[in-house]
Amino acid sequence: MSRCSCPRRALPPPPALRRRKWRSG
Repeated sequence: MSRCSCPRRALPPPPALRRRKWRSG
């Protein structure tokens, strides 16, 4: 679980952060 995916859950995050924080966390 990452703290970056909390506030960014509603908004579409960049592909760079999606692979590092969303897939790793």
